[in-house]
Amino acid sequence: GKFGEATTFDFADDAAAGLQYLRDRKEFGKVGLVGHSEGGMIAFILGSRKKTDFIVSLAGPATRIDTLMCLQINKLARAKGATENTVNSAENARKMLLAMYPTVWTKAFIDINMVPYVKKVACPVFHANGSLDLNVPAELTIPALRHHLPPNRKTLIKEYGGLNHEFQHATTGNSEECVNIEETFAPEVLNDMTTWINKL
Repeated sequence: GKFGEATTFDFADDAAAGLQYLRDRKEFGKVGLVGHSEGGMIAFILGSRKKTDFIVSLAGPATRIDTLMCLQINKLARAKGATENTVNSAENARKMLLAMYPTVWTKAFIDINMVPYVKKVACPVFHANGSLDLNVPAELTIPALRHHLPPNRKTLIKEYGGLNHEFQHATTGNSEECVNIEETFAPEVLNDMTTWINKL
């Protein structure tokens, strides 16, 4: 299809096709999905459809996206020096984003409520969030997951101190800071993720 007209749900269908391809090869005992940010959303969506044996969500949203965007816009603005909130409601955030990015993707994305998907995920989940993540804040995401994810003794939800949205050790979490950090990805998160997957 046309990438410019694709939505999160089209990306989810693409990922589902990849998962099915791996299953059809019959080389693997379990097939799961590692997704970062929007990719984490896609992991939850496919988990709700019983397409995955496990999910690794790296800062994957777990709430209404318009609510998340309201918090994100204000946190990013304050990190850049703003002294007051830029938007004061999810509806304001919605209007601002649609005005700035009037694309098919934005229109679909802003309307997504992740809660119904999260509630249907039966497979084990490893979810990681950085304490300095301004894009998908841990204080919104982790409580939502603890509340809405079905109980699973193998599920692990963890907040990492001092890590930004890109899972780098950071000072502020400001999106402009990350490009100047040499570290690609915090090794402790990679180690925890690898250990968790291998234990499955």
